Amino acid sequence: MQSKIEQIKARIRAIGGWYFPKFASNYMFRERFGRNINFKNPEFLDDKLMCLKFGLYKNNQQIADLADKIRVRDYVKKCGLSDILVPEIAEYKSANEIVWDELPEQFVLKCNHGCGYNIIVDEKDKFSESEVKEKLNLWMSKKFGGYTGEIHYRLIKPGIICEEFIHGLGNMEEGKSSLPVDYKFFCLNGRVECILVVAGREKGEEKTQRFFTDRHFELLDICGEKMQEGFDYQLLKPSCLVEMVETAEKLSRPFPFVRVDLYNNNGKILFGEMTFTPMGCVNGYITNKGQKWLGDKLVI
Repeated sequence: MQSKIEQIKARIRAIGGWYFPKFASNYMFRERFGRNINFKNPEFLDDKLMCLKFGLYKNNQQIADLADKIRVRDYVKKCGLSDILVPEIAEYKSANEIVWDELPEQFVLKCNHGCGYNIIVDEKDKFSESEVKEKLNLWMSKKFGGYTGEIHYRLIKPGIICEEFIHGLGNMEEGKSSLPVDYKFFCLNGRVECILVVAGREKGEEKTQRFFTDRHFELLDICGEKMQEGFDYQLLKPSCLVEMVETAEKLSRPFPFVRVDLYNNNGKILFGEMTFTPMGCVNGYITNKGQKWLGDKLVI
C-alpha cells in the first residue's frame, strides 16, 4: 500500500506529466537508467522510442485510436483480420450502463484508455457487482499516461468494452485456471525482431516468468530477469507461431515501432492490443545489450 505522501507525489507527477511530458519522461528515464534521454543521437531502443513518443506519435490521432482498446478493433478488421478479435459482448460509456443480470457467467471488462484496466470475471456469483462498477468508475475517472508522459492517451475518449471469456489461452498448467500467456511481438519497421513472453502472472509478481525469444522462438539473452531454474520455455512455443509472426507484421507494417500483443487459443490466434510506447519508453527489463541490439535495428 502506498503511503499518503507517496500517493500525493504520484498524483503530482501524473498531473505534471500532462503539462511537462518531456520533463516527466526524462525524470523517469534518469531514475531507471541514470542518464538523460539522448534525443540528438539516439542509439538505444528506449532513446529512439522517446524520439517517436515526442515526434511522430505525439498528438497523433491514428496512434491514439490504435492504442484505444475499442477503436483498434476497426483497424484489425480493415487489415482483414477480424477472425482474430475476441468476440465482443457490449460497449459502455460508463459502468452505470452495465446490466449485470444480462451478462454471461464468464466475461472480461476492460477500460479502453489505459494499461491494466481489466477485470476478468470467471465466476460471476463470486464477484460483487457494486465493487466491479466502483473499480471501473475509478479507472474511467483517471487520465492515463500523465505519469509517463504518454500524451497520445489524452486523445482517447474513455469507454468500457465487455468481451467473451476465452479458455485455454496458452496456460502454463493445463486444466488449471490461470491468466493467459502473453506473447508480445516487438515489431521494428514492420518486422518482428523479438517476442517477449509473460507467463504465470496469476502466481504473483515474484513467480511471473518473462523471457525473450527471436521470431523462431529461440531464447535471446536480452532479458534483465533470470529464468526460473528448471523452467522449459519451449513448452510455451505456440503451434501457430508462424501465423502469429505474420499477423503481427501485417498489423505493424505502417509504423516504425509497435508492440503487438497476441494470444494462442489452442492453435487459434487472438488479438490483445497494440502498444506504441511500452512502459512509457522505459523498458527496464531489457538489458543494455538488448537495448543496443534493438536500437540498431530500429530506423526512425
